[in-house]
Amino acid sequence: MKLVLASASPRRFEILKTLVKDFEIIPADIDETIEIQQGENYQPRLCMALAQKKAQAVFENHGGNVLGADTLVFLGEEILGKPTSKKHGLDILSKLSGNTHKVITGVAFITDTRSIIDYEQTYVTFPKLTLEEITDYVEQFSPYDKAGAYGIQEIKDIWDVKLKGSYTNVLGLPKNLVKQMLNMTEEYSV
Repeated sequence: MKLVLASASPRRFEILKTLVKDFEIIPADIDETIEIQQGENYQPRLCMALAQKKAQAVFENHGGNVLGADTLVFLGEEILGKPTSKKHGLDILSKLSGNTHKVITGVAFITDTRSIIDYEQTYVTFPKLTLEEITDYVEQFSPYDKAGAYGIQEIKDIWDVKLKGSYTNVLGLPKNLVKQMLNMTEEYSV
């Protein structure tokens, strides 16, 4: 049965391509609003619920073995989404400057016989940045499609960013977790 990636993210595509050569891309067209009760493990539960919602929508409409993912950036309890404007991008990166935040990716793998849902969490610490450094980054890279207003692949070479955890998780698809999920099926053992 075909493997389907329920995402249009070029970064997720590139990561999955290192594990599986042949798969289809069918982005999930869903409302990403979801009700999750606050409390213990709220942030991972939210990411996993969104990943499951994406994978389930594609599975119901197209079938196949569907891999869905959702990545969110958290500074404390605040979700830092994708910036909607240059000013919003500057505001988000100013909040991240000099602080440690969490990047959590929920991953859902849905087949005819099972649903596997899990998450990966990475801590990212930004150095203290000047407004000029932040402005230069936003103007050069236009990070409007990236949660937290940055792409780790872009900033790792220009800022002294520290990671504790999976680099591919920050890119949007935790490679080792996905490999474990795929290894649970004979079809995709990698």
